[in-house]
Amino acid sequence: MAPLAHVAMYKVCDSTCLDSAILAGKDEAIEDGADVLSPSLGGASVPFYEDGITVGVFSAIQKGIFVSCSEGDVGPVN
Repeated sequence: MAPLAHVAMYKVCDSTCLDSAILAGKDEAIEDGADVLSPSLGGASVPFYEDGITVGVFSAIQKGIFVSCSEGDVGPVN
């Protein structure tokens, strides 16, 4: 499919998922030259302008990066 593709993973959460860490991870991926972002993160519903995931996705899209989000991932709880 893409024999020269590279995969990079950025850990942005530990026991907490701070918006600042999420944004820093997305910024790092953008700086590293990512063509695609596929975050699997979720949280409480908040207005889009207060959501770090949405803000980060918007900045990536503005730079021509394809983003595929799997929102609402709460891990082994569900």
